[in-house]
Amino acid sequence: MDMTHFPSPAHLAGWARFTPGAKESAGRRGGARFHDLGADFYLSRTDTERRERNHIRQLEALGYRVTLDLAA
Repeated sequence: MDMTHFPSPAHLAGWARFTPGAKESAGRRGGARFHDLGADFYLSRTDTERRERNHIRQLEALGYRVTLDLAA
């Protein structure tokens, strides 16, 4: 880094205070934290019966009466 951009060591220290550290982003400090989603996370998202129940429940909440007949 070219230090000639800063007229004094105080200016450099002032600039360094406002730059984010290596483990800081948008005011959040620390490393990445992950939690285990579970073995059936993606399976539960693609379960067709579950999606059907959710759609029926949403339509009934809007005031519709829902009956489903298998197409083929």
